[in-house]
Amino acid sequence: SEDKDIPVLYSHIGWSHVQLGRYGDAERIYLAALQRGIESADIHADLGLVYYRQGDFAKAEKELLSAIDQEGDSVAAHYRLGDVYRRTERYPEAVEHYRRVLEIEPGYIYAMNGMAMALALSGKDQEALPAFRNAVEIAPEMAPGYLNLAIHLERMKRFSEALAAYEKFMDLSSDGGFTRERQIAAAAIKRLQRR
Repeated sequence: SEDKDIPVLYSHIGWSHVQLGRYGDAERIYLAALQRGIESADIHADLGLVYYRQGDFAKAEKELLSAIDQEGDSVAAHYRLGDVYRRTERYPEAVEHYRRVLEIEPGYIYAMNGMAMALALSGKDQEALPAFRNAVEIAPEMAPGYLNLAIHLERMKRFSEALAAYEKFMDLSSDGGFTRERQIAAAAIKRLQRR
């Protein structure tokens, strides 16, 4: 029915603004939907993303929790809430939400990587390592996963493994992009080769 399509329209219009980086416009669309009484987990989750990208983590958390209240298995809301908690150094909560994503959608590479990073940042290196390894096994073509693994291995003083992961990153990222990351990896390779 026509009424059933209205939340989808707001969601699509708002999302088009998000993709263009027009966060203020996206926020206005999503808030207009909510003011009209249109409650949707997607709208709350997308508004949470807008606030996250604007750096307003408290508002992002509120919207993402609203999305989860409406749809407990919202992958987008749990993933984004994991990102909010990681950025605000609430690592155990971040890990909890990334794990929830992986329960709902096993193999969700970004959640696996986010969880690994949250574990590493909280000092749980031994727990983080399998998550970093799983991320590159799930998506062996994704260069950033190898860079994250390499950095973590180097931090753990597993230098030969780190060198191999940095080299794999360089191979996968050779077709352009990742300029800053390639500089970091190249410096690390030189440093590790001198060991």
